[in-house]
Amino acid sequence: MLSREMADAGHYPAIDVEKSVSRVMPQITSEEHVLMSKAVRQVLSICRKNQDLVSIGAYKPGSDPAIDGAFTLKPKLDEYLQQGMKESVPYEMCINMLKHVLAG
Repeated sequence: MLSREMADAGHYPAIDVEKSVSRVMPQITSEEHVLMSKAVRQVLSICRKNQDLVSIGAYKPGSDPAIDGAFTLKPKLDEYLQQGMKESVPYEMCINMLKHVLAG
């Protein structure tokens, strides 16, 4: 699903991974890829749900390992999910890069 908000922020491609759903993905990708995709969605969801608490300082780091881990991974995921308009990355390289990001 494309996001005007992401496009306005300069995020290209402006795909909202959390809101995007593919019924075909499990049929054309490996189980490992599907699991990594699920992990990415979970991280993005945790960040979205807790962004306001973190922004106003109401969240104390260390009180929830899932939130701490998600916000640690978020910048690396954001970088992974963006590319230049003329940039092209081979599929296998994308998978390896995602493994690296999720490994921390």
